[in-house]
Amino acid sequence: MDNNRRPRIDLLQLHYFVAVVDAGSITKASRMCHIAQPALSKRVASLEEELGVQLLHRGAFGVQATEEGIVLYHASQRVLRDVAALPDVLNSTSDNPKGSVRIGCQDSLTRLISRPLAKQVLATFPDIKLSATAGQSMEMYRELSEGTIDFALLVYDEEVHNVAVQLLIEEEMFVVAAPSLFQSSGDTISPEELVRMPFVFPSSTSVASGQVIVNMLGKFDTELNVVAMVDGDAFKALIADGLGCCVLPWSFVEPEISSGAITYRRISNTPVFRRIALCNSHDRPPSAATRAVSGLLCDLIETMLGNGCWQHARLVG
Repeated sequence: MDNNRRPRIDLLQLHYFVAVVDAGSITKASRMCHIAQPALSKRVASLEEELGVQLLHRGAFGVQATEEGIVLYHASQRVLRDVAALPDVLNSTSDNPKGSVRIGCQDSLTRLISRPLAKQVLATFPDIKLSATAGQSMEMYRELSEGTIDFALLVYDEEVHNVAVQLLIEEEMFVVAAPSLFQSSGDTISPEELVRMPFVFPSSTSVASGQVIVNMLGKFDTELNVVAMVDGDAFKALIADGLGCCVLPWSFVEPEISSGAITYRRISNTPVFRRIALCNSHDRPPSAATRAVSGLLCDLIETMLGNGCWQHARLVG
């Protein structure tokens, strides 16, 4: 490709390319897009020639995006979504917000936030289509920077600098375990007792789990007894079964605490907190719909803190 000439790319080419990557096969993508297979192959080859890079690895069992193809795939998704949203964006106002809003939420906050927020959006702004995804903070930070989500409620990470951050909440974290696992009575546990306990960690350790414990107990120069590293429902189930403890916020294990399967202790002389932030991309100004939903989220959080639905947490500032 002539480096002095801008590549000529149309939206249909991007649509076909995304379909091929999603399908993993030219044949499947041709059926999805209602286009003949040779014509689709020619379209993708033309896109590769125009950009001067190989976008797909073609093999006997289908196709996979190359490293350059993955970059184009994510960029194409953003472009196609933005173009599809243009009618709503152009007709959306602060008084009558319309369009799609994609939010991300820290795994440990999903139970508290997702359902009441969805109900509130439906009741207040029926012309907004809300979609939500849950995951670990680093996944969400990456999706924000890639434009896959519009904003996210995440555990604040001081090392991340490519997003706009509004600190909302400071939340205390506790040692949580089955009641039988605690050897002493009371509502606190000393670091000296904690270091002798077995631990269950999420596979993807975060500020809510492994690293905070390692930092806090590192001075004892004792290797922690990590008996399991799992994700999903199995994580809390193993804690409730008495296999080990972890350091987690009350909000994450409230159902298990209410049922008596799990109890919690404050760490004596060493309180542990995490900060929750509302995060937006620096590069993508929020739409009227995004501003409306983030406003509802802030109001919802304030209400939950005020009525006791979200305990052991407080607003920042």
